[in-house]
Amino acid sequence: MDAAAAIAVTLLSTLVSCRAAPPAAGAATAAPTVRGVPVPRLELPAGAAVLMVVDRSGSMQGPKLEAARAAMTAALDTMPDGAPFGVLAFDSATTEPVVLAAIGDRTAARAAITRIEAGGGTDLVAAMRDAHARLRGAPGPIRHIVLLSDGESAYDGVEELVAAMRADGITVSAVAIGDADLRLLRMIADGTGGRLHANVSLDALPAIYVREVEVALAER
Repeated sequence: MDAAAAIAVTLLSTLVSCRAAPPAAGAATAAPTVRGVPVPRLELPAGAAVLMVVDRSGSMQGPKLEAARAAMTAALDTMPDGAPFGVLAFDSATTEPVVLAAIGDRTAARAAITRIEAGGGTDLVAAMRDAHARLRGAPGPIRHIVLLSDGESAYDGVEELVAAMRADGITVSAVAIGDADLRLLRMIADGTGGRLHANVSLDALPAIYVREVEVALAER
């Protein structure tokens, strides 16, 4: 073996050993955080993980929120048993009516969706940061968000957020109803490789949500 070949073999052996080396004893991967608060790590099965992010600001009061609840319930019923599913609801803050987890008790999840009430302002970008933090650690090739909004929100940090979601393989399909900010929703949907459903009628919401779930499941 000549000198050049010997050097090549040595470098290759070093590279393989570095890749195969386990983490140092006591080393821990930093937990994701949202606004400085750690997000619990969840044991999720591999597969298509779907997270609903719904605007529950004051302007969603009445038929709009009722239609959104029906759509999310239809999406839940379309998901197979054991698949990761969750719901985030946002106004000026974000709550988690259905914790992202493998689907088990659908009755409890349906009840949690029906209890979502409208009120408050609209901080869509902050809600999407929360959604990103929850989904980025999910196993499997498909991590999909269905985002619904009927209003406007600040754009602060949205470009960086979209880039981070795209890098983590998270897609977002945005559903616009009422006076939704189409430019903002298009930035998020197009930037992550999702779809924008613009100017959607309330009657069409369940069919759109079911289709979004079906597409995500088909891409597994």
